[in-house]
Amino acid sequence: MQLSKINKDELTDDDIQKIVYDNTYDSGKTCTYGLVFGNSMLINERVNTAVESYKKIE
Repeated sequence: MQLSKINKDELTDDDIQKIVYDNTYDSGKTCTYGLVFGNSMLINERVNTAVESYKKIE
């Protein structure tokens, strides 16, 4: 799936799952940056979870 060819009006939940999770690889190494996905209703909860997760690896 090419992101540049996605029609947002026809985007399905299955398409979103593929974009986010397909072909992912976790080397187990730490990183400098992370992405927090969410919308305005969930962003506070997701950011707090991301911060807690980051603090566990420090």
